[in-house]
Amino acid sequence: MAYAIGNKSKAMCDICGRKFSYQHLREDWRGLKVCAVDFDSRHPQTERNAKTSDAIALRNARPDKDVDGTADWDDLDQLADIFTMHFGNDGLP
Repeated sequence: MAYAIGNKSKAMCDICGRKFSYQHLREDWRGLKVCAVDFDSRHPQTERNAKTSDAIALRNARPDKDVDGTADWDDLDQLADIFTMHFGNDGLP
């Protein structure tokens, strides 16, 4: 769609209400047509920052698999030793 250039058109500033040439008005970050005196650029602190979280966990993590199908008997022996240390020989068969 074609629009007119507006060489001879007048427009009012949305903030101060004074009449200006249509080509001298600019649109600010709020969508208002304003003159050069009333023009405000957007302050960086009004923009939303993307929240990023720390990468703590892995996505789709899987536990280690026992390749040969046997349990690690050393860990079980250590567990039995700790159990007897705390509860004595009464707890084990």
